[in-house]
Amino acid sequence: MDGLRAFEKKKLIINTDDLNHDEAINTGIRVACMKGLVKSASVIVNRDILNSTVEIISEFPAVSFGLHFNLSRYRPVAAKADIPTLLNTKGLFENCGKYELLHNVVKELKILEVRRELEEQYNRFTEVFGQHPTHIDSHHYIHAYPPVIEAVKVFAADQEVPMRRPLSPYIECYSNVVGVCMPDFLTFGFRKSIPSQISWCEILDRLQPGFTEMVCHVRAQGTSRNKDDLIRERELAVICSDSSRESINRSDIQICSYYDLKYAK
Repeated sequence: MDGLRAFEKKKLIINTDDLNHDEAINTGIRVACMKGLVKSASVIVNRDILNSTVEIISEFPAVSFGLHFNLSRYRPVAAKADIPTLLNTKGLFENCGKYELLHNVVKELKILEVRRELEEQYNRFTEVFGQHPTHIDSHHYIHAYPPVIEAVKVFAADQEVPMRRPLSPYIECYSNVVGVCMPDFLTFGFRKSIPSQISWCEILDRLQPGFTEMVCHVRAQGTSRNKDDLIRERELAVICSDSSRESINRSDIQICSYYDLKYAK
């Protein structure tokens, strides 16, 4: 850590992914924005826009809402003839849930087609919600893989919009692009642990001075017994708990949004 950074505050952006995925996730994100520590969320736009998505974005003007760029599920926004290598035989994106498979699929994509679909998803966000995305991240972290990383970094610089930080080794691909604004650090939060007050405090203890984005996935409690859904429900409970807020209040950590990041950089 350099001498100047040692004097920076620890600034935490808690971003909830997958807004507009379904009503249970939307409800969870709404609750997190109301009761929890969430000041950022990212939106899937390559599927039907739910009324609740529009309401949430209107309801929380201080929350930074970004584009959850999606090339791994649902239908394209761009014309199919413009992006043939991105689609399967049904004209849809491959439903890639496994990172290993996703990585192999991404290697075959063409940069110009990726750029085209990114532009169309970005424009759809702007047209539907009446505002530009505050940042760009991606479903299944696809923007961190070559060649998608090449298209996204240039587009983000052109639009002067912040983006989610790739992890090593792909972060090196961004070092030669002027104007790409990113958090200093990235953590996937509870991905490798069961959401609890213990794991929450461990995440806070590992924070370093500067901006850290913590990626979260939440969901309102329902009847699903799917393991991933149950983890999302538990994650929401932890983020919204009084204990989690108290631990922030006792610390020197500042809860931020992507608005704060852009103005600070």
